[in-house]
Amino acid sequence: MRRSRREAVDLLHLGSGYMVPARNVVLICDAQSIDARAFLSRMKREDRLVRIEPGDKSLIICQGRRSRTAYLSPIATRTLARRFAAQHERSRFRPRPDISRDAPPIRQG
Repeated sequence: MRRSRREAVDLLHLGSGYMVPARNVVLICDAQSIDARAFLSRMKREDRLVRIEPGDKSLIICQGRRSRTAYLSPIATRTLARRFAAQHERSRFRPRPDISRDAPPIRQG
């Protein structure tokens, strides 16, 4: 479904002028977690990692039309999550119907 040019897109500010469409955000997590480190090394190898500023606190994963991009932000995970939730409340943004909150996590193997 194409959006008209007049339709507003909610953007999530990641720091230093970087903004991403909120609807593309897949995950916001602590950049120092063990799981995040493994993912970051893979994204760096694939040249899909954007470091916004030194002092990485948060990892934000966004899914575009064709690829996934990881951003390292100096803004705290909690702050970004609050911003995302506030935009979610204000906008007409709704989670995709094919993604259920009650669905079991996806296993990778």
